[in-house]
This record gives sequence, C-alpha cells and structure tokens, in this order.
Amino acid sequence: MDENKEVIDYEAKLKEAEEKAQRYKEAIDKASSEAKKYKDQWREAEDKLKSQMSEDERAKTEEAERYKAIEEENARLKRDMTISQKTNFYLSLGFDAELAKETAEAFVDGDFETVEKNQLQAHQDFEKALRADVVKNTPHPQNNGGTGGITKAQIMAIKNPRR
Repeated sequence: MDENKEVIDYEAKLKEAEEKAQRYKEAIDKASSEAKKYKDQWREAEDKLKSQMSEDERAKTEEAERYKAIEEENARLKRDMTISQKTNFYLSLGFDAELAKETAEAFVDGDFETVEKNQLQAHQDFEKALRADVVKNTPHPQNNGGTGGITKAQIMAIKNPRR
C-alpha cells in the first residue's frame, strides 16, 4: 500500500503541478494579450504623433517660406529706396538722369569702379558745359575798322619813366 499511496501522492502532486502550470500559462496568455493591446495603443499614439509632427513640420516649413519671402521683399524695397535716394543725390550734383541712376545702382551693388568712372564722366560733362557757357557769355572785343584802338604813335608818345 505504501506504493499505492506514493503513486497517488505523485499523481496528486502531478495534478497540482499541472494545474499550477495551467494557471501560469493562463496568466502568461493574459499578460501577452494585455501587452499586445498596450503595444497596439502605443503604435496608434505614435502614428498620431507622427501625423501631428508632419502637420507641425509642414506649418513650420510654410512659416519659414513666408518669412523668407518677406525678407526678400524687404531687401528689394531697401535696395530700391537706397537707389532712389542715391539717384536724387547724384542729380543734385548735376549728373544727368540716366547717369545718376546708373551710378546709384552701381553704388548699391558695390561696383565702385563704375561709380568712379561715372563721377569722372559727370565731371568732364560739367567742365565741358561750363567752358561752353563761359565762351558763350564772355564779351568779345569789337573791331570798328581799326578805330578806337591805340596807334603806334600813341604808344611811342607814352613817357616811360625808366628811359
């Protein structure tokens, strides 16, 4: 009987171990299904976050493009304003309109060789106009057929104190 008792004892322990293994298996299965559920929820949240990030990135890109366009427009307006101011300055110095605008654009673009060349050209044009004006407005001596001038006899009659 001892042997029977031992077999029954082993069978009871085996049955108990099988029940315990079954409980562990059920717990593992439950934990696995919960883990799968949480993993699916995490993936959904991650996908949602990625889509939101894409929208945020798109918004940031659009904002950067708008900012860049505004900066370009600002730079263009500043350039146009500076050209206008410099053109007026060169016009006040006596440059003709076309040369003044060309010189102002060269100044803004940093082409100082052209600025100097145009300044020299404007100076030469001014000098030429001034000479023409001086020649035009200078009174010329009138020749009245030899009369009204000093004759040789008159010159010889002048008493020179050094003689």
